[in-house]
Amino acid sequence: IWNAQNDWISIKFQLSHGLSADKWSPSWPLDYVLSQVLIASPFFIWWAFKNKKAPSLLHLLAWTPLVFFFLTSFKGRTEANWPVVAYPALFALAIQQAAQNQHRLIKKILGAWIGIFILLYTYVLFPWATYWEPLDRLNLKKYKEMAQKTASYSPLYAKHFRMASELSFLQKRMVYKLRNASRFDFFDTIPQSIPTSPHFFFITFKGFGLPPIIQEKGYHIMNRQALNSRYDLLEVSL
Repeated sequence: IWNAQNDWISIKFQLSHGLSADKWSPSWPLDYVLSQVLIASPFFIWWAFKNKKAPSLLHLLAWTPLVFFFLTSFKGRTEANWPVVAYPALFALAIQQAAQNQHRLIKKILGAWIGIFILLYTYVLFPWATYWEPLDRLNLKKYKEMAQKTASYSPLYAKHFRMASELSFLQKRMVYKLRNASRFDFFDTIPQSIPTSPHFFFITFKGFGLPPIIQEKGYHIMNRQALNSRYDLLEVSL
């Protein structure tokens, strides 16, 4: 309903984001394939492929999204989670095929993946490798430290929606994402994403500046201070 009321903005964004890269990289299809193998497991993919007894609809639901996003990886960078709609059908195909004569192997594979997920959830609670960027995205502790250091700064804006959400929750006040500070999302449609105050603070990645749309309004950086090894706090004024 929201998409219909807002000119199908989510669908248009996905088409633009996924199919309109200025320059293609040969690593994109490889990254996509590897990410799907890691998420779904090569065993489950192989078993699903070998299943010839399942209804055609189940195969259609499993393979269409996977193949579609593989093809789009030749036009733009694809995210690993985009074909998530395919996984229920894929796993159903795989389990039906494997359950015929490989019960012990299934148990071992499931045990291994359960161990991986436990490890990841443990990292979320007790981060131990903040130097690796993919894992750092799961590190929620950094937002607690960030919230403490920036509690007295107002109005405060964030680099991306995840940061804005976490800081709003932790600081018990609204912290908006600064419009166009990162890739477009729902937070960019909020009117408050454009500052109205002549003076504000902005948390961004180290070395990054203001989005062009904010610079065009006459804002410039007055001061920059490090919050940690990855993020800076910018003091911005007209």
